[in-house]
Amino acid sequence: MYTSIEKVPSYAPQLPDIARAEKNAIGKVRRMMTAMLGREFMELPARHKVYALYFCLSLMLLCTWDEQRLWLNVLNVLNLVNAARLANKASKELSARDRMLP
Repeated sequence: MYTSIEKVPSYAPQLPDIARAEKNAIGKVRRMMTAMLGREFMELPARHKVYALYFCLSLMLLCTWDEQRLWLNVLNVLNLVNAARLANKASKELSARDRMLP
């Protein structure tokens, strides 16, 4: 039996501090993404990353060409044209910005 001076040991589990673990995990994910996608892609602004991924998804969608439903193919082509337009717009913005830098 414990006296009033002694402290009763706590049997509650002590959870580790996850803030540092989250920071390490985010750093590891960023390093993996940089290795997979390339440093140039990771340095792009978020909007340009979305444009590039949209173009890639549209190109993959175009590979699902179906001979029986022509109107779906037209929609796929229009989607790819829009994605290419956005990607070109983003590349022009980046090249204009690079010309402005000394």
